[in-house]
Amino acid sequence: MKEYKLIRIKVSKEFVAEETLMNKMATEGWEVISVSPDAHTKVGLHLLITFAREK
Repeated sequence: MKEYKLIRIKVSKEFVAEETLMNKMATEGWEVISVSPDAHTKVGLHLLITFAREK
């Protein structure tokens, strides 16, 4: 069985924050399965990153 986690993160210029988050989550066994813009955020541009791992 898999578990999922969805994280909203503000887009950075060089994507350093996003890559740091993805690498941190990978060390905890999470795998990125989707990255998409967050259409519901009214302030700045945010991404929704969906992670999955075996439970």
